Amino acid sequence: RNSTFIINSNIGADNGMVNLTGTTDIESSTFELQSGVTTGHAIEIGSAGTYTFTDLTFSSFGADGTNTAAIYNSSGGAVTINVFGGSVPTVRNSAGSTTTVNNLTTLTLTGLQPNSEVRVFTAGTITEVAGVENSGTSFTANISAASVDIVVHSLGFEYQKISGADTSSNLTLPIQQRVDRNYSNP
Repeated sequence: RNSTFIINSNIGADNGMVNLTGTTDIESSTFELQSGVTTGHAIEIGSAGTYTFTDLTFSSFGADGTNTAAIYNSSGGAVTINVFGGSVPTVRNSAGSTTTVNNLTTLTLTGLQPNSEVRVFTAGTITEVAGVENSGTSFTANISAASVDIVVHSLGFEYQKISGADTSSNLTLPIQQRVDRNYSNP
């Protein structure tokens, strides 16, 4: 945690300063490519799977596909990187490797009536990105869309829709559901 890694010419081609595995836990750190370095990566991922990057910053790295991209996927398979905070890294894939990078933020709704139904859609579409049938009094989801529409239903309470909520950064919304005076319990 809270470390700075400087990638220099000693790393060499097809290598990363950190070989990330499912048990490696790096957060709130910075990776910087030293000026003049032409090969080397901040992180090498050698096993297919899903990885979470929390508050990692990548500075001065090359574009996607270059010998100085921040991430080198050498797994020969599919890798998904979920980014929370920090910066979105560039990626280079070895033969047979593919990498999907999701820049995620956290959406939190508080003050819900128990057993509310919550649906979250990419703004202006019917593409659902998160949801739950029976909430507790709060709802949390990781969102990759920069803007969402939120719909909340609960028996005995008025339907609520929030359009165009900005989820380009973490967002917490208090929800105040009003009693539906036209509702009669069968």
